[in-house]
Amino acid sequence: MPRAELTWPDYLTALESEYGKPALAVRHEIYFLMKRQYHSLKAIAAMLREIWRLLRLPKQTRIPENIRVFLVVTLQGPSGWATLLRAQKILGEKGIHHAMIAHLRLRFDDTTSCSLARPSWNEMSQALLYGTRFLRLRRGKIDSLGVACCMVRHALWQSAWTRTTRSVIDTKPIFLLHNDFDMMSRALIAATHKKVIIACVQHGIPTDEFFPANAPTQIVWGKSSETAYRQCGYGGALIIDGLGRGGVAAAHHEAPDHILVLSQTHTPIYGIDLVPLFVELAKELGAVLPSTRILLHPEEARPGLSPYPASVEAQVQRPPHLQLTRAQVPCLVIAYSSTAMLEAALAGHYVVGMEWSVGASKGAHHITRPPKICKDVNEAIAYFNELQQSSGSRAHHQQLQQAWLDTTYAPTGAFAAWVEQAL
Repeated sequence: MPRAELTWPDYLTALESEYGKPALAVRHEIYFLMKRQYHSLKAIAAMLREIWRLLRLPKQTRIPENIRVFLVVTLQGPSGWATLLRAQKILGEKGIHHAMIAHLRLRFDDTTSCSLARPSWNEMSQALLYGTRFLRLRRGKIDSLGVACCMVRHALWQSAWTRTTRSVIDTKPIFLLHNDFDMMSRALIAATHKKVIIACVQHGIPTDEFFPANAPTQIVWGKSSETAYRQCGYGGALIIDGLGRGGVAAAHHEAPDHILVLSQTHTPIYGIDLVPLFVELAKELGAVLPSTRILLHPEEARPGLSPYPASVEAQVQRPPHLQLTRAQVPCLVIAYSSTAMLEAALAGHYVVGMEWSVGASKGAHHITRPPKICKDVNEAIAYFNELQQSSGSRAHHQQLQQAWLDTTYAPTGAFAAWVEQAL
């Protein structure tokens, strides 16, 4: 499995060195699968489950002649279907016919859904033979069995996509993704090449796992995301459009009531150990301001994964955190680097960041860097007191925060124009 000390770039280098460029097509799946306990067994189980699901597909798929745009959904929630719903709303307003193609594990009650087509038995056997090529280097940095299973799945998805796109009447349909690095989406890109038009709608802040980006067109939130993509070497077409994200922050001019800490100790994507930093922050804030609340990330809320000691247990809150999007009373929100910071700002909270180091995903970190940064707990508490006492400081904070939001999200209408031109 990837060694703990491997950064994302080092992991990519090791994967290509040991298994060649084809393995990079499933880099995301391999990386996160190998970090799990009993990863070899889970890799085999995932492959068998995928084969079973694909076998249950129809031999052919029927796609109505008037469908020009397809929404490819591999996840529920804000990082998946909710992102594409923004694009779907615009397509509906423009009268552009579209359909959804969902991952086989998802169930949607949607009349616009279309099914994938089943790979043939010959394609099934070829995929299994293809995977056996990667059963080597068991003592390398990355386990070969996991790679082999993922490559079998990737080949099967490609076959399913090849058979499905043959049924599309339009010569150049558009496929919209909410990410271009997971198994199903990456297989679409590999299988169709230049036969279809593919664009990826940005679902979150572009951390290192987004790159190298695969889709030839990317719909990005705003100027700061455009900069991040270019700095990470993306050379394709970038369309700036927040698709309804952003706008003017909710008007809350009163003093912050208490402090909210957006915890994210679960992620290694920034190249530093965030656990001790957040735990110490929570303990010090709780000692001075017991009204402080620690908002767990969904990953931290899973059984046994919260890193916070019993001394601050009373301050810990589990998701969902409705106060981040419905700020009836504004708070001072302290965080490191997450999309939730932007949501909190739009809801009318006063958002500040902590001046902690960053070892990776620097582009994403820059996007979520608010105007006000605190170097330590004492500075955060002092700023909280300043906002409580000074209406001028509150107004100044909100002015700078709105400028940050405007740089992050740009509702340009460019997405609709691009779709109409492409069709």
